[in-house]
Amino acid sequence: MHQARHHNPSARTRPKRSVARAQHIHSPPLLATAWKPDGPTVRFHELLKVVRVGRSTAYSIFKNDPTFPKGTPLFDTPRSPRFWWYDQVIAWLRDREAKANTNININTNTNSIKEHEYV
Repeated sequence: MHQARHHNPSARTRPKRSVARAQHIHSPPLLATAWKPDGPTVRFHELLKVVRVGRSTAYSIFKNDPTFPKGTPLFDTPRSPRFWWYDQVIAWLRDREAKANTNININTNTNSIKEHEYV
């Protein structure tokens, strides 16, 4: 005779995995490398990757920093999309780094001079 199976709510059964999932091979871990464009120019969404800021911060930089590269319009219309030369963006980043390092050195030197004045 056919035996009836009793339902046991505390027993959990694992769902069967497909063969493809069971044989899944993990890819090697990604290396933490800097993003590089595939050409000498970058568009806006790529510019965000290079500078590593969000859209609103990028627009703020465009508005408030006169040293940031202006970008070149692709067409002769006022709302034309722009592109930036990757080398100019990297040069701007290096300039920002140099200014930050100079400011740190000036602040450090100023503090040490003030300390000597009071002694």
